Amino acid sequence: HIQPVREFMMLIKKAATTDNDKPVVIEIPDMRRVLQTAAFEDIYYEHCSYFTPGTFARFLRHIGFGISDINLVYQDQYLIAESNPNVSKTSKLFSIEESLDETRQLIDQFQRELVKKLKFWTQFFKSANENNEKIAIWGSGSKCVSFFSAIGITKEISMVVDINPNRRGKYIPGIAIKIASPQELIDLNPDKIIIMNKIYETEIRQQLIEFKITADIMTL
Repeated sequence: HIQPVREFMMLIKKAATTDNDKPVVIEIPDMRRVLQTAAFEDIYYEHCSYFTPGTFARFLRHIGFGISDINLVYQDQYLIAESNPNVSKTSKLFSIEESLDETRQLIDQFQRELVKKLKFWTQFFKSANENNEKIAIWGSGSKCVSFFSAIGITKEISMVVDINPNRRGKYIPGIAIKIASPQELIDLNPDKIIIMNKIYETEIRQQLIEFKITADIMTL
């Protein structure tokens, strides 16, 4: 969310080395996954920059951060790096890092797959609308906003639910649909439910069983 990335990281480096050396742990979204899977719903305007494992590691070394480890977390959706800003640049490469050529290939792949994915979802909602199917969305966060902004569809959605009570009764930016509680799915009895983040699929499925809802479930 910070635009001048290098300047921001140099402030962190200065703070970490002012007294005794302090280890620094940084967690950010993994752009490689987004490129590999054409996960366009994970690209939002608030994010000023994105990093793959390779670009992230190269950036940290470039500004003088020694990297002790770099890994994927949160079901491989995020990158996490452990570093020490007072350790000289290290030449050690981690198996997770991809080369610049591989990064370029991933970008080309994303562009090709994005066209196919947008076409799929546009047709999916068009077909559901023609068949009078009720479609519910589980999750009203940034993925949801980005997803429907990209495909330009709103009227085909019957309901958007979220477990966060602070969001209920409010509206999703750009989509004229009020956010409901999961319990309201019982009255709707949707034909299909699309889960915005697959990491929550197991607990959502369990809740739907408790609601006695037998809708088809899809995840992004």
